[in-house]
Amino acid sequence: MRLPIPPIAGYQIEFQRGVISGRATGRLGGFGMETRPAESRVKHDSGHVDDGAERGQGHLVRDVLGPGHRIRRPSALEKRLPVLFNRYSGRFGPNSIGMADHELRESIHLRDPPQVRHGGRLLRLDGGGTYHGSMLPIPLVVEVPAARFERLSKGINLSHWWAQNADYSIERLRRDVTRDDFDQLFRGGFRHVRLTLDPKALDGDGKTALLKEKLEDAHEAGLAVIVDCHPEDAYKADVKKDPATWIAWWSKLAQDLKDEDPNFTFFEVMNEPTFEDAKAWREVQLKAVQAIRKEARGHTVIVSGHKWSGIPELLEMEPYKEVDNLVYNFHCYDPFVFTHQGATWGWEMTKYLKDLPYPSDPQVLQKPMSKVDNPEVRSVVETYGKERWNAQKVEDNLRRAAEWGRKHRQYLTCNEFGAYKTFAPKESRGVWIRDTRTALEKLRIGWAMWDYQGGFGAFDGNPGNRKGDSNVLSALGLGG
Repeated sequence: MRLPIPPIAGYQIEFQRGVISGRATGRLGGFGMETRPAESRVKHDSGHVDDGAERGQGHLVRDVLGPGHRIRRPSALEKRLPVLFNRYSGRFGPNSIGMADHELRESIHLRDPPQVRHGGRLLRLDGGGTYHGSMLPIPLVVEVPAARFERLSKGINLSHWWAQNADYSIERLRRDVTRDDFDQLFRGGFRHVRLTLDPKALDGDGKTALLKEKLEDAHEAGLAVIVDCHPEDAYKADVKKDPATWIAWWSKLAQDLKDEDPNFTFFEVMNEPTFEDAKAWREVQLKAVQAIRKEARGHTVIVSGHKWSGIPELLEMEPYKEVDNLVYNFHCYDPFVFTHQGATWGWEMTKYLKDLPYPSDPQVLQKPMSKVDNPEVRSVVETYGKERWNAQKVEDNLRRAAEWGRKHRQYLTCNEFGAYKTFAPKESRGVWIRDTRTALEKLRIGWAMWDYQGGFGAFDGNPGNRKGDSNVLSALGLGG
């Protein structure tokens, strides 16, 4: 159900990777709402709140409540204020929660501190006191917890592991990315990884169990994971003809992964679906989302536009009214002639391009143009110079997506951006990555760079002993 829920609707408490288990009953209430009975369930060692939501008068409040909680009705004065003032106290097991206005008075003893959202403001508690986090950029019409969405920043694509590889043996899958690698990524400042998954990589005994083991390794390191369906073009062509097998695959995978913590596990319907028909893709994608949601009801699903899921395809989309708890995704490799110079796949022209600098203007492109004999290639390089790509143009381009998100009041993520490192000047590559990353953060769009260890990679070396590219990591505002 879609509700006009402003971010000031109420408090939300997430117990992340906590050690509390059991059941609690109490009462839920809020500004302009009737107080009603509710029940919350807390799953042992993950802290996932499975239930406990009550809806009323266009507002939603979700709380973890201990036995005997009572929330008083707002006073006449408070009813006239554009904020929610609920004061309540109670107990959950042996630990006290106390909240007054925007404050948490005491801490629950958790492995990780709880996170609380109120008035669009994320409050963090770590051993006592009040902590103010980032404001939500927009009022939302779907319930994606702010703390959950925050984990979709600072990401990296784990390409060429469970997808884009000729070897899906269980031995290689086990050794190629290890717990040490996840620990290194988290220490370096990454907060999530996008695990690209070719459906055929799961064929064979023990593959699903190994996938779950790798998810747990990432979670224990502190990383959220996007499980991204990332098939080859032939598989996508089959989906266009008859999506039933693919939808059944998603239903089975969602059932297998339904117990993974939804605050740390996201499902992405399909990478760059290549559907030319936007309406056809919209309908097929909806069926997949509904299949996922039937098995894994609390997990956030990442959806995207047709074709190559770029900004133009996002702008053609209308948000789904049939389902909520979605994040909308796009990819950005603009300007393509810079980010894909020298690439032998995709557009024919890119394989003739190399040493193109960024930022671009006609003067700095004179030297590269002097080395080009082909008139068509010269025209491409000349156009790139005239377009004058720089930090402002990158931001303006991404702002088109951000404005779509604000218009429709939806969270956005850009989980692919990067530059092919073989032929792009090293310094220019770093500047473009920095400009793109800083613009995404300024516009409050989640991000994941492409990629971890491939041709666009930020790391080199062997499993458990990889070394980060300092130029790239610095551009990402991270360490290695």
